[in-house]
Amino acid sequence: MGIASVEQKVRLTLDKVLNVATGDFPKKEELFAWGLDSIKVVELIVELEETFGIIFYDDELLFENFSTIQLIVDRIQGKLVAPS
Repeated sequence: MGIASVEQKVRLTLDKVLNVATGDFPKKEELFAWGLDSIKVVELIVELEETFGIIFYDDELLFENFSTIQLIVDRIQGKLVAPS
């Protein structure tokens, strides 16, 4: 899956979780300014795992790992290209 496709799916998932349109959000903008909090991060993680068929391990479940679109895309992209 290409990085553009990953980003598009991440943005759609964020739209759903945050209930805002993220299409124009800069990739490096902090998402907490748009309503991402600890409860919504949990919801986001579950949605991302289901959308991409991946698992985030306990040591990855830090708020700062999901604080920007760029960080989320990079983490997912790494999981999708990592050997099984």
